[in-house]
This record gives sequence, C-alpha cells and structure tokens, in this order.
Amino acid sequence: MKKIVLLSVWMLSSWLIQAQPKVTSAYNANKEGKYEEAKQYIDEAMADPKATEKEKFWRYRGDVYMNIATSSELASKYPEAMSTALEAYTNALNKKSDYQTEISEMLLKGFGNSEKAYIDLYEKKEFCKAKIYVNQCAQILQVNKLIAQKSEAAQLIVGADKTIKENQVFFNNQCISQTIDMLVKSGKQKEALELIREEKTKDPNNVGLLSFEADIYLSLNDYQNASKSLEVLVVNNPKVAIYHYYLGNLFEKIDGEYNNEIGFLKNLRPGDAQRRVDSLIVTNEIMDLEKRENQYSFKKLDKSFDIFLKNGKIDKIMEVGLSEEIYSERAENEYKICL
Repeated sequence: MKKIVLLSVWMLSSWLIQAQPKVTSAYNANKEGKYEEAKQYIDEAMADPKATEKEKFWRYRGDVYMNIATSSELASKYPEAMSTALEAYTNALNKKSDYQTEISEMLLKGFGNSEKAYIDLYEKKEFCKAKIYVNQCAQILQVNKLIAQKSEAAQLIVGADKTIKENQVFFNNQCISQTIDMLVKSGKQKEALELIREEKTKDPNNVGLLSFEADIYLSLNDYQNASKSLEVLVVNNPKVAIYHYYLGNLFEKIDGEYNNEIGFLKNLRPGDAQRRVDSLIVTNEIMDLEKRENQYSFKKLDKSFDIFLKNGKIDKIMEVGLSEEIYSERAENEYKICL
C-alpha cells in the first residue's frame, strides 16, 4: 500500500515538473521572438490545472498571443490570436495580478496595431476588413477598463471609447453597404435583399438599408415594395426632399404614365445650389436621361438648374417643368412637399 501511495506521489510530481518547464519555455521562446514555438509550449501547459491556477500562466499566454496577433507574418495564420490574448489577460487580471502596467503596455501595443490596420484599410476602402480591427480595438478597451478598476495609474489607453464606438457603427454600416453593392453588381439581388432584411431586424429605420432596398426593388420593377421602403424613409425623414421626390417618381410609375422630367425639376428648392443636379442622379431612369430622346437635353437642364437655383427662382423651374400633365395626384403631392 505504501508503494502505491509513493508511486502516485512520484507520478504527480513528475507531471508538475513537466508542466512547469513548458510555461518557462513559453516565456523564453516568446522573449526570443519565437512566437509559434512559445505558442506550442503555452498551449501544452494549458492541459495542466495547476499551471492554469497561476496568474503568470495567463499573463504569459496573453503575451504570446498578443505578439502573434500583432505580427505581420503570423496574424493572418492565427486570426483568433487577439481574442485569445484578451481572454488570457482578463483571466490574469481576475487573479489579482500585480502586473497591470505590464499588461497595459501589451494592450497599448495591440490597440496601436489594430488602429493602424483599420485606418490603412479605410484608405483602401476595404471596410469589412477594417471592421475586424476596429472591433479588436473595442475588445481591447474592455480589458483596459478592467485595468482601470484595479489600478487607474496603470491605464495607458485613455479617451478612446467614444471614437471607437463611433467607428464601429461607421465601419459596420460601410461593410454592409459594400457587401450589398457587391451582391447587386453580381446580379444577386435576392441575396442582397435577404441581407437587408436581416440587418433591418437590428435597425428597421436605417436610412442606408431602406435606400438600398428601394433601389433594388426598382431595378426589379417591383414598384409596390420599393414604395413601401420609401414611405418609411419619408415618415422618418419628412424634411428630406429627395425621398419625397423618389416616392413621387414611384407613384407616377404605379398610378400612371411616368414623367421623369417633371419630377426631376420639382425636386429642387431655393438655396439648394450646392446640391447640384449631378449629385441627385441616383436612379437608373435619371442616369439614362442623357441617352434618351427628350425635349430637354441633360446639359441644358443642368445649366438651367444651376442658374435658377443660385437665384432661388423656383417659379422659373416650375415653368420649365410643368409643361406636361401629371398623371398621379399622390405623386404631385410628394413633389409639392419637395418645394
């Protein structure tokens, strides 16, 4: 019986001896810049419950994975490295770590790397990739708050919360818009509409989503559904003339003969000179205006609008535009709101 007890003690001691060098080896390899080797050691040590009880295990693990996450060579190979690092640092801090400053320095390193990455990607207009890095910044700030609670003096990232929250919203919206645009250009309107519906469950009054939705339905000649999207835009944004204009266009399509020139003219308002006509060219019908045979050429309209708008002469615009009958009463009502 005594031999069995001694054997058990020997086996346990042997396990602890094996586990401890792995943590130390991970630390040394990380210090030497051998991050993948350090990762292997620290991952193996993860299986030892005695090792994971210690604060330094989690701190070393955080350091290893943060170095991987900020490495230009390894970050793409290990896309979960940042979240693993932040989880490890959180565990270390929850174990009453006395190394808040050291952890804060690593968080600052990670924040700076992710911030630079999303700015670079923004300039390249790769919004979906940029979204990943701005979200990493937000995750880093969550751990940073934990440091502030324990030692405010150790906190190195200050005043970034508001900016990152705003950037999260911005890049998320830009990523969705870019994805929708890509799907539409690939002829995948149904997939684009499915994505819009999914996103609208989170934000049913999102202007960008509703605009995309209306535009896609227009391209499919589904005027009824397009008008539903625009009606929501009009209700939530009653003072935005262009939404009334588009809705008026749709009502003309639905209720009677479509007269694009009248709607085009009536959209304009006094003091609106900076919103040049070319900035309002959104629908395919307007984009094709120059190509179609009309009583007014596009260039002539553009020049006339510019002159009239600068002088605030809406009555002159009305004289040019109201030479033909309007076939939809509700379209006419929407146009009146524009003015």
